[in-house]
Amino acid sequence: MLTQTEGQIYLSNLRGITNRKIFRSFHTFNHGSYSDESKKPFGNLIACNDDTLAAGNAIITNVDKALEIFIIPIVGGIEVKDNKDQKFFLDAGETLILKLSKGDYYQVSNPFKDELVNFLQIWIENDPVSINLTNRQISFDLDGNKNQLKTIGDKCYIGKFSGREEGGLTINDRDKGVFGFVVEGAFEFQNRLVETRDGIALWNEDNEALQIEFEALSNNAIILIVEVAIKDGNSF
Repeated sequence: MLTQTEGQIYLSNLRGITNRKIFRSFHTFNHGSYSDESKKPFGNLIACNDDTLAAGNAIITNVDKALEIFIIPIVGGIEVKDNKDQKFFLDAGETLILKLSKGDYYQVSNPFKDELVNFLQIWIENDPVSINLTNRQISFDLDGNKNQLKTIGDKCYIGKFSGREEGGLTINDRDKGVFGFVVEGAFEFQNRLVETRDGIALWNEDNEALQIEFEALSNNAIILIVEVAIKDGNSF
């Protein structure tokens, strides 16, 4: 029997938005100039951005705290350059984990002449003293490992599931919660319906391990799950 969990759903059509001529970003949480009382960070997860960049353009982001950033292409490929001018090319099926200190910056470019690119950015606040600053590029094969979660880094999981296939995850660290983000399709996630680009935060308030179960409600549904450090319920 599953332990009862607390939760909050973040509907895709209620996300914040930054809309510029070359760049559009949907924000699950408060980000930049977007602020809403119900969209505060979930633990040390401070951003889940769904970004689209026009052909041949680039954006530069400066960070004001120590961060671990997961950049995951969804449509098309992108080039990422860190503040040491190290370049990474990422295609669908890859992620880059950037480890940044306060004052660092990075650049994301669309190398295509005629195509938009779409990518996710997950920002996790880190301890500036203990952070390991080694960037990592990781590949994963969703079609070859269907109906199971694949680990990308030590905090993040992704999987593609056929309709009515089930999955699960157990987090034994009682100071952690889980954030799920539906990249494509629909899921019943811990008895809650979440659909394309919806997010969901889950945590326990009874100091028990967090046991998550989900079921794909559409074919080729893709879910991203992040382990989140929390304190005092859903605040960090």
